[in-house]
This record gives sequence, structure tokens and C-alpha cells, in this order.
Amino acid sequence: MKRFIAPIIILILATVGYFVAQELLSYRTATFILDPSVESISIHSSADSDEATPSLKTLTPQNSSIRLKEGAYYYIPSGDDVSNTQVPFVVAGDVTLTVKPGYSTRKLAELATTELGAVQGALLQKYPSVINGFEVNNLALFQRGEWAGIIITPVGMDTSNPEGYYRAILHKVNSQWQVVGAPRIVLTLDNTPTVSRELLTSVNELLLR
Repeated sequence: MKRFIAPIIILILATVGYFVAQELLSYRTATFILDPSVESISIHSSADSDEATPSLKTLTPQNSSIRLKEGAYYYIPSGDDVSNTQVPFVVAGDVTLTVKPGYSTRKLAELATTELGAVQGALLQKYPSVINGFEVNNLALFQRGEWAGIIITPVGMDTSNPEGYYRAILHKVNSQWQVVGAPRIVLTLDNTPTVSRELLTSVNELLLR
């Protein structure tokens, strides 16, 4: 009887060992390089779309790696001036990711106040013959403050009965604002092809003030 039991035990142990090895081999190392503006990030499985679900782990600049099973995940950045929007990523092998999220709404609003004069100056330089008849009605910055969306209206326009106003996008390059494309009533990929659909949508959704 013992002669039969020993091979069975060996087979069971070998089978268990195989599946344990396969499980361990399915895990990969994800390393995150955090921008100085980011204090930490929380790692979540994409299967848990509810942000209230406890994170798998919180990473900091001092402890920025995690072992994850291959699959889809997302992280949420944390910091005084950064957006806490979910950022998806996929683990299919060992991976290194740079974490540099856009600024928070509060930070972007603060920057917009300081950049208004420079944006107006860029418009005047681009359209010196016509811009004097218009004024910036609304200005919003995006990402890390290097993209701007504006609404320009005829000077003195009645916002309760608006007409003849336009939207435009500017990009800050080497500390200088540049107008991208031409002001339009509605911005599209056809008339402003060098700008992402997401940014075009955000600027089209700006409201008159």
C-alpha cells in the first residue's frame, strides 16, 4: 500500500507546486516615477471601478514599486496642486511609468488669473488689426497650464443675447503663448487638427461670463 501512496503524494505536491509557480510567474513589477508635485498614488484594480474600494497599495517617492498580477489597473495621484483623476495602465510585463498628472482645477484657476495679460498680448500680436474690437470673456487653462482655451466676444456684447463670439486655443511654448489655428465659433478636429479631441471638447464647453 505504501508503494502506491508515495507516488500519489509526489504527484499531488508536484501539481500544487506547478500551480503555485504559475501564479507567482503571473506577477510583474510596476515601478512609478513620481513628479515632485505628486505626494503619493493609490493603486486600484480596474475591476473595482468604485474609488471608495480600498486601494491595493499606496505608493510614495520613497516606496514606488509594487508587484501586480498581469491585467488592467488605474492609479489616483494625490498632491496639493495635482488633479486626482484616474489614470489607467496595463501590466503585461515589468513596467516603469512616469506619474505627472495635470494640475488641479484650483491651481489652474490661479494660473489663469496671472496669464490673462500674456494671452491677450498673444492675441494682439496675432491679429493686430481686428482684436481691438474684441475682448477675452472667459479664459481657462488645461493640463499643467500650458494649454489655454478662451472665448472672445465683441467689446460690449450683451451676454444675455450673445452673437458674433468665438473660441480659440493657445499653447505655451518656451514661455510664450501662441495661438493655435484660428478662432472659431465651434472648434473641431477639421479646423484645429493639431489639438486633441478632449481639449477641443473642453474649450467648446466653456460658458460665457
